[in-house]
Amino acid sequence: MYRILTIQTFADRHPRWKQSVDLSGVRYRLYFSWNTRMRSWHMSVLDGNNGTLVGGVRLVPEIDLLEKYKASVAGLPPGIVRILDRQSDPATAELTRDNFGTRFLLSYTEMGG
Repeated sequence: MYRILTIQTFADRHPRWKQSVDLSGVRYRLYFSWNTRMRSWHMSVLDGNNGTLVGGVRLVPEIDLLEKYKASVAGLPPGIVRILDRQSDPATAELTRDNFGTRFLLSYTEMGG
């Protein structure tokens, strides 16, 4: 059994922001920023004490964004954090400054019984 949560984003109003979210019963702070030079969104995950668990993860559609860190970083959310493409079209799946939060949504898949 699993549950998919959509995490609200504020990309339509801000090129960078922080927000608190509860993932699998734990409070995290997420920091998002648009990198103009790289033309990409990035995310950092902070623990409840504002300590950085993972910083500067480039947001790429349809992959588990934190998978490669889970073996070496304690305290990360146990589920899957990913960017979902509402159009499901890999040929045009480019996350831009203007389509994060509209075409592309941040989701968390919570695993468990």
